[in-house]
Amino acid sequence: MRLVQPVLIQVTELGPQNEINLIYVDGELDTDNAPELGKVIDSLMEKKRYNLIIDLGKVNYISSTGWAIFTSRLKEIRQNRGDLKLVGLLPDIYEVFELLEFHRIFSSYSSVEDAVKEFLGNGT
Repeated sequence: MRLVQPVLIQVTELGPQNEINLIYVDGELDTDNAPELGKVIDSLMEKKRYNLIIDLGKVNYISSTGWAIFTSRLKEIRQNRGDLKLVGLLPDIYEVFELLEFHRIFSSYSSVEDAVKEFLGNGT
């Protein structure tokens, strides 16, 4: 029997007018705990917060349920002139990200600062 590993999720506001939400995730995004992240994203969307950065630098596993958390909300986020940017993908996670061709629909960044610059129109 596999033990469910808890996931830590923290949300902070960034940007000159706190217009960006950073969601920091630490742990595995598997079938058991990925819905927690979905609830956090849904809560932000209910508050009309559509500029989201998800820091996955401490996530070493994302199941199909975890990936679905991102893809299932992307349309509504973009319809509301927002975006969901991923940060800090570890090499094994990035490999799956590319294999699934998510690099075609999501932007990924090495740092939170780079993702914030992109939201603010200062990207390189």
